Amino acid sequence: MPLITPPELSVVDVVGADAVRVANNLCTAPLLQLTAHSGCEAFFTDVRGKTLGHFCVYAIDNGLRLIGAANQFEAIAAHFDRYTIREDAAVLDRSDTMAACLIDEQTLTNLAPTVDFGQPTVPNFFSWRSIVGQAEDNAIAAYQVPWLGTTEIDGGLGGRPAVLLAGTSLAMQQWLQRSETMADASTSEIAEVSEFHLLRVKAVFPWYGVDLDDKNLPQELDRDAMAISFHKGCYLGQETVARLDALGQVQKKLVLWQIASATCPPPNTQLTVGENVVGRLTSIVPGESPGHWLALGYARRSHFEPGSTAQWNGEGEAVVQTTRQV
Repeated sequence: MPLITPPELSVVDVVGADAVRVANNLCTAPLLQLTAHSGCEAFFTDVRGKTLGHFCVYAIDNGLRLIGAANQFEAIAAHFDRYTIREDAAVLDRSDTMAACLIDEQTLTNLAPTVDFGQPTVPNFFSWRSIVGQAEDNAIAAYQVPWLGTTEIDGGLGGRPAVLLAGTSLAMQQWLQRSETMADASTSEIAEVSEFHLLRVKAVFPWYGVDLDDKNLPQELDRDAMAISFHKGCYLGQETVARLDALGQVQKKLVLWQIASATCPPPNTQLTVGENVVGRLTSIVPGESPGHWLALGYARRSHFEPGSTAQWNGEGEAVVQTTRQV
């Protein structure tokens, strides 16, 4: 398959002797269970339990690497600074030094046969491996990411998580040029960012700054199985998250909508039943045929179930396709 161009990313390193412990106290995932070269998905929450960030978090030498949607560094750095007193934990922005592309695992294996991601030690964890080099200016790493799905059911590439290849621009360029098969793909079959978002929407994966922000609660993203541990112990915002789990309900959550309309509804379109607003669209991509669209968006409790219907501006019908977690 072709390479896929990801959108701009935030790449944040948290380093120091206390980096993992500090980060664990600020997020929903059990980071203390990470072992070398493993990773997991996490929401970073404030004292009210609202989402200040959404990342894939990987164990690296002397700390953690956080990879996610662009423009998250400033908020995360300020958050760590606020809750780091004497601990040894520094937050570094690597976003501008990184170039990246997405590839399926089988194609990577063909190009780098020695790469083996192995099996996760904890359910819903994933892995990363070094591909080339050790020095920061020439190193390239391969990170499993859940952004495009993780299985055949949810659209995973070849039934597996997609792989993010990331390194400095020069290192990435040199490595691609050395890989004749990859060079052909990158010059003739490279897919644009729009393909990334098409696959992401089909996999029901939210993107920070598009589908969620600091007004959302983690459970509203319907990622409990992948990104929230209800057994890890205390962390900032945990009281709110635990209370919602105990009550067993949120008032809205992210679902996949199927839209039938001659025109594409814009982001933030409200969905209604009569005079009642029952949903709001956030990411919209073309469907399988003209006049059909797929969209991530929120649904009120009345519309959590697949098959629930709504209207937008009287111009088309929206149907909840799935609420599955990936």
